[in-house]
Amino acid sequence: MLAAYLPPWNWAKHLGKPDLRPFRGPLIASDYPLKYKSDDYRKLYAGCGGNKGRGWASYGNRVSEGWQFSSRAKVAGAGSICDINAWRMTFDQLNQLLTEKP
Repeated sequence: MLAAYLPPWNWAKHLGKPDLRPFRGPLIASDYPLKYKSDDYRKLYAGCGGNKGRGWASYGNRVSEGWQFSSRAKVAGAGSICDINAWRMTFDQLNQLLTEKP
């Protein structure tokens, strides 16, 4: 399944705000409320509003399945700070979403 990394600002500024309902794949938004803060990914997510954060706002008549909420997350096992995404579903649901055939 094709996923679209399409931040709301790019959708609005460069694509003219099209209706995204016809796109069948998962939509991934990005919005960094805590732009310059580095911290544990769980603390960053909570600080961004968690499951009610602004990265889950609807655009193009859709709510994204994924939200990249920081580019400065600390994740155990990662060699340095990194981008981090949130998904409001289980791992199995995410796996099925990304591997199902159209």
